[in-house]
Amino acid sequence: MTNRKIFAGLMTAAALLPMAGCKIVWDPREPTLVQDVEFLRGCWVAKTAPGGEITGFLRLLPEGADGLSYQGYVQVISGGEQSTPLYLSFARDGSSMTMRSASRRPVEPDDRGGMARPYAPLPEAVAAKLREVAHRVSYAERSGKKTSWLTAEGDGETLAIYAVGNNGESGADLFRGERDGCD
Repeated sequence: MTNRKIFAGLMTAAALLPMAGCKIVWDPREPTLVQDVEFLRGCWVAKTAPGGEITGFLRLLPEGADGLSYQGYVQVISGGEQSTPLYLSFARDGSSMTMRSASRRPVEPDDRGGMARPYAPLPEAVAAKLREVAHRVSYAERSGKKTSWLTAEGDGETLAIYAVGNNGESGADLFRGERDGCD
């Protein structure tokens, strides 16, 4: 009986010996960056002209230190009254953005209260018609349709978020301003 135990122990050790040199490696995937949206982060102020009257604010800050998006509300000031018409959120990996009314009502009929708009690169012919900027990101304005885009662009000190049509014409501004020192 004792020889059997010794033999079983030796067989177990012999079976485990080749595995002693094995190392289990877990290689977590690096997050994929679709487009760089870091330039969006910050506090922004809209004015009638440089040094002019303030017409709005936008704070695009992460939801917590490691938040997955930069998010905030567009605040408009008109006639001494402040309103908050829009909520914007940009995924930090650049994969999508969300726009909805601050009251959670749809901005457009097919929005359902805040549909995510996926990354959608501007065609070269459309991008060539826009002014050259340091940073630009773009998203499909309507899900499944790439005939118009929501575009954000900036140079570190200015930020513009607006619609672009399929012929490269600029549409309505969602926000246009300069950096404000809150971040």
